Amino acid sequence: MGLPSWDIVQSWFGKEFYFGPPVEKKSNFLETKWGTIKDYSKPAPKSFWESFPSRSLPQGPSTRIDVEAFEKEVSRCKESWTWPEKKLAEVALFSLKNGASAKQKSDLPGDIMRNARSAAAAGGAFTDVLGTWLETGYVAGPFFHPPLKDFRANSIMAVEQKGKIRPILNLSYPEGKSFNDNVDELEVRKVKMSSARKFGQSLLDCGEGAVFSKSDMKDAYKHIPARPDEWRLQGFKWLGAFFIDTQQIFGAATAVENFDTVAQTIVNIVLSDCQIPRNLIHRTLDDAPCVGPKDSGWCEEFTDKYREICEKVNIRLAEDDPKADKAFSNQKRGTVLGVIFDSDLLSWRCSQQKITESLTTIHTFLHSGMVSLHQVEVLCGKLADFSQMATFMKFFKRPLIDFMTSFKDDEDILLDTPPQVTKDIKTWAAVISHTSGWLPIGREILAPPLECLHFISDAAGGFYEDGQIGVASVGIRKDESIWFMSRGTWPKAIRDGQTDERGVSYQSKMTTLETVGLLIPFLCIPDEIRGRHVRLGVDNVSVVFAWENGSSSKDTSASALIRALGMVSMFLECRIYVEHVPRLSCRNSTVADALTRETTTTDEVWETLKTARIMGPPSKLWEWVKNPHTDWDLGMTLIKDLKKRL
Repeated sequence: MGLPSWDIVQSWFGKEFYFGPPVEKKSNFLETKWGTIKDYSKPAPKSFWESFPSRSLPQGPSTRIDVEAFEKEVSRCKESWTWPEKKLAEVALFSLKNGASAKQKSDLPGDIMRNARSAAAAGGAFTDVLGTWLETGYVAGPFFHPPLKDFRANSIMAVEQKGKIRPILNLSYPEGKSFNDNVDELEVRKVKMSSARKFGQSLLDCGEGAVFSKSDMKDAYKHIPARPDEWRLQGFKWLGAFFIDTQQIFGAATAVENFDTVAQTIVNIVLSDCQIPRNLIHRTLDDAPCVGPKDSGWCEEFTDKYREICEKVNIRLAEDDPKADKAFSNQKRGTVLGVIFDSDLLSWRCSQQKITESLTTIHTFLHSGMVSLHQVEVLCGKLADFSQMATFMKFFKRPLIDFMTSFKDDEDILLDTPPQVTKDIKTWAAVISHTSGWLPIGREILAPPLECLHFISDAAGGFYEDGQIGVASVGIRKDESIWFMSRGTWPKAIRDGQTDERGVSYQSKMTTLETVGLLIPFLCIPDEIRGRHVRLGVDNVSVVFAWENGSSSKDTSASALIRALGMVSMFLECRIYVEHVPRLSCRNSTVADALTRETTTTDEVWETLKTARIMGPPSKLWEWVKNPHTDWDLGMTLIKDLKKRL
């Protein structure tokens, strides 16, 4: 899982975390080099435009890419490509020559929309960016009347990222009638991107001392022109004047695919001349990270060739960053997809800026009293970014996700933060703070090794008249004989239909009841399990998905039990694989099923257990079973008991 020692992990839970005072943003985005504007929500005086850059509408699609050189490279390499790679190159060439399609289902009417308040608040910075776009030929304007028939002036937003402003045309507004709503999704190719987690796995594959690089395209989307007949859809209004973005737009539902056709074709060209395996290239949008084993020369060759091809076709790349952040070449430490990696340590950490921004978001959230849906969504985004590397935190998402769901998509209401959400967020804060130091990259293992412990569990639910019912777990040897068995009978609370907070009877909550079975061996025989790989077979598919996701979307008490199992596995330093074993599909699943009912536990079943270590149900877990409820602290309760016994 990529965890530090349990002493450190334990310190993350149940303790107050000091955040310090909120960080004040000192950025000033109101000043512009083009003159003084008092109010960016109103038209600028005519004199302002006299010194401002301008560009008339071009005669057709334009791109800074040398299309002829690009086409020559495609022709040189395509004989070694697969059919999909050839088709992708054809689409890329067509887009560069004719403009990439917005894939609209119908003709949208003209409209002039109001800009977001964030645009005026960052008016100077946006004005400077707009001037640069005009100078580089990405935007046409200013026009003092709508320049095209049925012209759409889209709403402008401004988002601050790393102390800079990213202007965004809100192509998802107005809801239901927007550019993005009108995109034919069936015509948009799904683009697969890498992630920091996948890059980390490649770093582990390449081993200690691996070399890695990251190349970054400047103004990436702006390399790809839009179709001239769709320019009218890409307009906006600023300071009383009209403009048209003639290239691909950040925020358009089609922009990623349209850019990817060119960016991926560039990578395909480079790979035609390099030895590096394709799986060691982790391109994501405009970034092209690669990694190779020490002394293999793979990374160095790809990096040099990538830059050579980009220069040949006139694609600008960012200069190498001395801090190995934005772009760098052949390093053993650097930032890839927002995470700092070190190949000598085979570890990762986060930048202090990223940590500070996330802790500030948490601080503001916890001290807001009542919060909005937008605040919850922003926080979820921050935490999701961290959890792609800190995969063990998947067990601490469910209360926050349920809180977000409780808003029912209402953006106007404010709700009190539930106590459990507050408690979990403090745990997240402790983990995030700890990522300022190095954490080991967790190895993702999709299937268990041959040498592992194997258990199958089953649970009976519903009303059963003829005798007692409950849950059972059996441990299986390599020869399929059973060496361990523990079972317990459901107490009166479950048999009599005690309900959860949603009014659902526990006797019908099969995901919860089956998850109880998963926990049994860890609490009965922790010494045998510690440090091992453990296969857990269960006939309930929902339990398998709940383990993979860290929680159950429809069963809160099952989610709390899944969290408990995750925490116990952290404490015992074992790796768990939960597998679906269809009911009665093998001899041992049949035995586990039979053991859940007194009436089916026959002499034949007992005969299969004659060499097994037979134990009763774990006492601490059964205290919960006698009074079932959603207990998010159950994991620590079970671990405290384990500590006394180990």
